Amino acid sequence: MDSIGFEVVFSFVVWMSHAAYAWYLVWKASYPYLPRLMDYGATPGWRLLSESPKDSTNFEWFIWMEHVSRYLLALVLHAATLPTVLLCLPGRLVTPALIGVWLYLNCFAYGSFPVLVAIGYACILFTTFLFFRTAKSLWIVAVLLFLTLNTRLFTPMTQVQYYLFCVFVTYKLLQFVSYLLFSLSSTKEGSAVGHIPHLLLYCLYLPYSTVLFVTYDQFRCQWLNRRSFERRNWLSIAWLAIRVLFWTLFCDLLLHYCFMNAMVQDYEFLQYVSADIACAVVYTAGQFFHAKYVCIFGLFKVFAHVDGMEPAGLPICISRVALYSRIWRHFDRGLYNFLNAHIFHPLSNVIKHSTTRRVFAGGACFLFVWIFHGQSYSFAIWSFLNFVEMLFEYVGYKIDHRLSVVPALRRILGMACSRRILALLQLPCIVISVFAIAFFLGGAETGFVFIRRILIDENLRFQPIFFYLLLLGYFFIQCTMEVERLRPFVS
Repeated sequence: MDSIGFEVVFSFVVWMSHAAYAWYLVWKASYPYLPRLMDYGATPGWRLLSESPKDSTNFEWFIWMEHVSRYLLALVLHAATLPTVLLCLPGRLVTPALIGVWLYLNCFAYGSFPVLVAIGYACILFTTFLFFRTAKSLWIVAVLLFLTLNTRLFTPMTQVQYYLFCVFVTYKLLQFVSYLLFSLSSTKEGSAVGHIPHLLLYCLYLPYSTVLFVTYDQFRCQWLNRRSFERRNWLSIAWLAIRVLFWTLFCDLLLHYCFMNAMVQDYEFLQYVSADIACAVVYTAGQFFHAKYVCIFGLFKVFAHVDGMEPAGLPICISRVALYSRIWRHFDRGLYNFLNAHIFHPLSNVIKHSTTRRVFAGGACFLFVWIFHGQSYSFAIWSFLNFVEMLFEYVGYKIDHRLSVVPALRRILGMACSRRILALLQLPCIVISVFAIAFFLGGAETGFVFIRRILIDENLRFQPIFFYLLLLGYFFIQCTMEVERLRPFVS
């Protein structure tokens, strides 16, 4: 085995042992944390486990488990009615029938009030489109509508109702904007008015109604090219359904024994617990975040496949990616495609200087990401850190593109040494992304506590553990580089 081969194997051993140790630390710390959890956010668990307390502080997962049976029933009804309508009704009645059935199923799954508000917002955006017919006016009104979701106008609802309302309406706004911007780029005058039934089909199609988002152009292409019943890979669909079921049960079971979701939001706990446990909490909470979205995206993906559509892949595991550009491209692919098609490329086309346009367009994307996620202080820091990390990547790309640094390193130093240098150069990206995750998952207080515990203390001195984590980060990057070499990313 050559030197780099041994180093890669050693890197995997180091990283995987640390990952396992992180889960062990969280499991071990969870039992003494239980009294605090009882006051912080515990609910009765499974009856099979004698209803032992379960960590329910991850509000998104709590709501998902409370409503998943309702979503599942709505999706089963959707899957049954689509072929029935297509087979039994004449062509001119298919679209009105689907719109009526899907409207009812959206009301059943998400509630009538969010649907009514979304219809009102659609009318406002459509009126703006008809009067001004410019992307700028459409974006101004759309952003204002996003901002209204965090005003007192909708706060009288319960917390659960408000969350479901915001999820539904924010994704409807994305769909309205995507459809109208597509219509603006169409060469046919008045195409948006003539194709209102297409808009309704796009917005009401249940598997793509919220989190499994696709742009209008992608939906249109998939809908017109649906796989026939015989050409659908039913074995693959069944395997995906089994995986989603397994991970859903596993994640919910895990919350009976590992309370990382409560701990990562409990900044007072993170202030006095040992630094290794604090790091383990952030890491395991990040892993749970990924698994959670595999379950949520996966359920809707199963039924999109049942309909013969081609949904995007499941979120990529964050433990196989070192660069945030890859995470953005391969985690929430729907949101990434929206940002790319409707913000980044249009802004890039109006600015001549290549560097300026990339920076400005990238900044606009992350500003919208902050607006989309609710405009909180912690999300503002998270979005900014994401933007800074992407700038690091872009600077590295430009230097390599102009000076051919990577080919020169490989030619002069060989593959092994050049790979080590590239791993070291990616360390700043890892550092930024780790702290960004702390702000995203735990809030601003957790993020600042994590910085003081891991990076610098009150006297602006580096913490010793930071240098240890840099070394661990190097081994992690070596692992991600090897995984990418063996299994390259598919766009």
